[in-house]
Amino acid sequence: MRVVCPVMVATLALISCRRDRPPPSAPPAPADAAVAPDAAGPADAAAPPRLGREPIEPGSAPPPDAPPRATVVGGSRFTDARGGGAVVLLEIASTDRRSVALQARVTDAAGELVRVVNDRADACPGDNLTSFAPPQVSVTDLDRDGTAELGFGYMVGCAGAAATVKQLVLVGAAKYIVRGSRPDAGVPEPAADAWPPGVLDFALAGFRDNAGALDVGAGRGAGDATIYDGDSPVERAVSRRTVGGVVIVADLPRLAMVSAAEATALAAQLRALLEPAPPYPPGTAGRHDGRCDLALLTPEVVSLACRILPPGADAAGPAPRRAGLTRWRTDDRAAVSLDELGVSKAARPAPASGCAWALTRAGVTWLAPDPLAPGCGPDLGWPALTPTSDRARRLVAAMASP
Repeated sequence: MRVVCPVMVATLALISCRRDRPPPSAPPAPADAAVAPDAAGPADAAAPPRLGREPIEPGSAPPPDAPPRATVVGGSRFTDARGGGAVVLLEIASTDRRSVALQARVTDAAGELVRVVNDRADACPGDNLTSFAPPQVSVTDLDRDGTAELGFGYMVGCAGAAATVKQLVLVGAAKYIVRGSRPDAGVPEPAADAWPPGVLDFALAGFRDNAGALDVGAGRGAGDATIYDGDSPVERAVSRRTVGGVVIVADLPRLAMVSAAEATALAAQLRALLEPAPPYPPGTAGRHDGRCDLALLTPEVVSLACRILPPGADAAGPAPRRAGLTRWRTDDRAAVSLDELGVSKAARPAPASGCAWALTRAGVTWLAPDPLAPGCGPDLGWPALTPTSDRARRLVAAMASP
């Protein structure tokens, strides 16, 4: 799993040079070249009814005039008082991912290009951290003028060198940006008094989250066969931000044993997993706490278990929920599925149970919302699994061995 790299967290760092493969083609103008990475966009704030948003899914068809080899990693269609439009987030990477370019394309309701934002890092000697983190676009109207503010963030750079996090807000053709490499060192452009009301605070909150994600990993990577689990000592990284009257607290493990790119992507994914989606129901203002713990990390997979307390949760309020994030660290770095591990339908909890799952040294463990009344059924040991892919078979065989 590369940090997106994603994630946890996001989320969400890099440069001696090596050019054994050609870098990706430069995206077309008009362009905004950035010196370093941009942070993940913050969650949407409550908006007037005339504002609408529909996510653009990763893997969607790129626009006809997109750069060659561009892939869609996210975006949003939106409506506002001007009619709306779309923001498409694109990534263009060389085969070895040592060179990565990012492009955000904004079009109006008629499909006409309004603005293009470009950034890139080329010929990284190791991991390239350049990525949207996470690949989503916020749609807000914080100044209540009927025009959508489109927010997104990304990071740019190579592992082992200084990375820059950037948080952008586009209003029509106007661009507002916060840049920096540390959570406490974001520099807005233009100056603060030139931003629409409320927008700079919103952008700074997203910037702090994503700049903080750069510190989740120490960047030394995991080149050995060490296995880490829930008993392994890890430091913690806690972030707090306020959205729509809700204080969101994300308590994450510092994954210093993986590369900075992978850790930043995981952090971005975890933050996206922990944050509630606005608008918030009446009476839910207050704290929203999420904590994730390392369940298993091997050279092949990383699995984390999370417990999330909704806003307003108490003895009579919403119940906690559980979530697991389990990703392959090799090949396509995709999510690990119960089907690929060979967990039969009969051995799984009912979908309505609220049970999630994670991997541990012992096998598949079910994560119950209420630890005092599990109700998820027995955990499954590695020998009980019947994996359906070569990579899953290798993992199960290695973990089932004494």
